[in-house]
Amino acid sequence: MQTPLKLKYLFTAWFANGQSYTQNEEDKSTLFDWGSCYTDIEKNIDEIIRFELRDDLNIYAVNLEDGSFEVNGMPFKFYGENEEPLVNLKLVFYRQHRHDFTLERQEISHDIFYRFGWEAERANGEKVSRIMELK
Repeated sequence: MQTPLKLKYLFTAWFANGQSYTQNEEDKSTLFDWGSCYTDIEKNIDEIIRFELRDDLNIYAVNLEDGSFEVNGMPFKFYGENEEPLVNLKLVFYRQHRHDFTLERQEISHDIFYRFGWEAERANGEKVSRIMELK
């Protein structure tokens, strides 16, 4: 039996009502007998106002009220200050796994890429997204 891969980053989501939810190290739903921690927050995804990924050294965050990102408390934006306002900012978060194998099908590496950010609309309805990738 294969040992589960330890997640490098765990998330915390803050909701508009002041509550927060922090992912557990096993990434097991606390509300259902199935699913991941993301399953627990997915039904209220439109209420998330801040989302963080953290490891032992760093905190990476996205603010879903103004579209800004943070690295260790230092805010920045992936778009210009003079751009037209964005509406309907929604969280984007997923992990992508990459496995490398030998010709004999022995796994030699397994990397996880964490992607998070937002998707939104401009006033004219055009879709916009900004995604940050961590390894």
